[in-house]
Amino acid sequence: GAPAADAAVWAPWLEKAGGQGAMRRRMLEILIDKRRVTRTQLCTLAGASPRGGSTRNAISWLSVNRLVTRDGEHLALAEVV
Repeated sequence: GAPAADAAVWAPWLEKAGGQGAMRRRMLEILIDKRRVTRTQLCTLAGASPRGGSTRNAISWLSVNRLVTRDGEHLALAEVV
């Protein structure tokens, strides 16, 4: 899991991502925990369809807010200051 110091950094983003069960929030929680995953792994862990609209929207939201960086198939948790 994420160190306690990270919790304070990510708490506001988790709140913005939505309530429990929101796809954006689920994906962000997975990234905070795993740090780096493939898109397929992220979808599997989040229980999402890799080609689904909610998946695209969630990953887009994470990218627009600079919470993740993309490296080919991989998504990595960004350094949030």
